[in-house]
Amino acid sequence: MTEENITLEIIKKNKIKPPTYPENIYVAYMANDRDLKGVLLLDYNLKKVGSKYSFCILLIENVSDKVRQILSDYGISSINCNLNSTLSSFTTNQVLVNEIINKHYYGKYMVFSLEQFKKVIYLDTDLLLMSNIDHLFDYDLETTNGNSISRLYMVNDMQASLQEDNKYCVVLTKNAFNSGVIIFKPNVNTTRFLFRELVNLGLDGFRNINTDQDIFNSLIKKGILECTTLNMKYNISPSIVIDFLRKGYIDKPYVIHYMLKPKPWELLDGTCEKLVFSNPVSKHLYGLWITTYNEMITSRYLSSQPGSDIYSEKYCYGAFSKDGLLVFNEITELE
Repeated sequence: MTEENITLEIIKKNKIKPPTYPENIYVAYMANDRDLKGVLLLDYNLKKVGSKYSFCILLIENVSDKVRQILSDYGISSINCNLNSTLSSFTTNQVLVNEIINKHYYGKYMVFSLEQFKKVIYLDTDLLLMSNIDHLFDYDLETTNGNSISRLYMVNDMQASLQEDNKYCVVLTKNAFNSGVIIFKPNVNTTRFLFRELVNLGLDGFRNINTDQDIFNSLIKKGILECTTLNMKYNISPSIVIDFLRKGYIDKPYVIHYMLKPKPWELLDGTCEKLVFSNPVSKHLYGLWITTYNEMITSRYLSSQPGSDIYSEKYCYGAFSKDGLLVFNEITELE
């Protein structure tokens, strides 16, 4: 089987069945079970801000059956892909394949093969939507450079450095982009170029890059991909929101991206070390993620909806016997 066929076969074999596909869709990606809470919140969050478009999740083989069932129970559509098979069609180096899979980032490239959709907005799982972003689907996605195969919209990447006065200096990188939010028109050739660029690094080269963004940026510099800069308000770290508002770089934040560890859902486990927030707004935005997540759980399980409350007309009670067993008396009618 040639590499030109492998990605399409995996996608088409598992794509969302008609008539559920719309022309435009939001898509996220899961490499394993870690980001489940983030995906559940994204689904709830999109509905809360009033999005009129569907949401689905692309899953690779390392996502467990348990998590797949939870996603199904929440009504979240999924597209299943085998990343090992796809990568193996680009390289025979299984050590490299395993390391790519275990680094978790790179299955994201499969979303560009979803040609059953007209336009896609890709969302990382560590986001919080503050407002509706459906208008981003109106952006022009036709390439302006005849040599490029796809036009993407992403925000500039940023580099933070600690200064002598213990303050952080944030620098936006003009020719590098952050892939937490991507607007694009699906094209399977984009997936092919991304994977080729990745495996052509070889094992040593792969070990010297940081994330999927390095491959995007490499293809953008070569002119194979075309990227238009998206305003930072659509993908902004909570730590810099207040400064960007004060300086007028953004009018309001639309999408908060919790880029650094810990992720907000890790706070729910109560196992994180004490956090030091760079400013009160950053702290508030972490709290807002948790508040929204708890709101989702309350809405799903605890809200009083018409006809949903169960009222029991009987109750039972019991006592421990001499041998320590709990013995229930006969069920008694409520007075």
